[in-house]
Amino acid sequence: MEALLKRQKPDRVPNWPFAAMGFTSLYTGLTIVDAYTKPEKTLNAQRQTAQDFGWVFLPMIGYAAMGGWEFGGEVKMPGGEWAQAPSVIRHAAQTPEEAMKLKGTPEPGRTITGGV
Repeated sequence: MEALLKRQKPDRVPNWPFAAMGFTSLYTGLTIVDAYTKPEKTLNAQRQTAQDFGWVFLPMIGYAAMGGWEFGGEVKMPGGEWAQAPSVIRHAAQTPEEAMKLKGTPEPGRTITGGV
């Protein structure tokens, strides 16, 4: 990536898989729940996998319905063989009016990324 930014020819094609959290968790033995609730472990798993495979390290923490829990709703953490990400059980706002009253930052202690 540095070479590209310097308008030089890179030594290889930069590669980082889109679905980084799932594969890196599996590869390093991190549970799917820990991948979403322990950001330091998630970042370490991604860093180790990138080093082992020669990928560009581009950390990624998130999930499709991010914000559902962080702003006061409820989520169900993944469990079982096929669950891949947290799913929203109850949104923080049920109406447009309630959504407009939400604060601009997540509630303390309710960020899936732990402030990362």
